[in-house]
Formats: sequence, structure tokens, C-alpha cells
Amino acid sequence: MDRPSRETVLAASAQAMGLTTVTDAKAALLRQAAAWWQGSLYYCPLCDEEFREADAAARHLIGLKHPVLRWEAASWPDIEAEG
Repeated sequence: MDRPSRETVLAASAQAMGLTTVTDAKAALLRQAAAWWQGSLYYCPLCDEEFREADAAARHLIGLKHPVLRWEAASWPDIEAEG
């Protein structure tokens, strides 16, 4: 997949969580950084793909440079703000 631009429109699942652009997703990832590895469900808003383990999510994040989010954290703003 080509490297996304900052203005790339994200998948409907991501938009439903309030993430519209790659910049939004990267900001959400930064907010989750402290607790990212503790997740059990991850999501790539660019590929619209879920990962059930941190290692697979990390390989996708590093390999493709996509902002893979800890999805249960993205689903709950209070957790996201803490993480």
C-alpha cells in the first residue's frame, strides 16, 4: 500500500470513532502510547483491518508505517485520554 497522505480519508469504522484523517489517527496513537502494548484488540484505520495480538499489530505499524490503534482504547475516550 502506498504511504498515505495526511488528508487520506479513513475507513467508516474509524470515522464512526471520530477519526477522519491520518493526522487524527496519528494523534490518537500518540495518546495511546503509554498503554498501547496492553491491548487485546488493535485496528488499522487505513486498511480497515483488526489485529487480535500486539505483535501482529506492531509488525503492521512498523512495516507499513500505519497508525495502528489499540482499538478497545479508541472505543472508550476516557481510556484513550489516560493512555
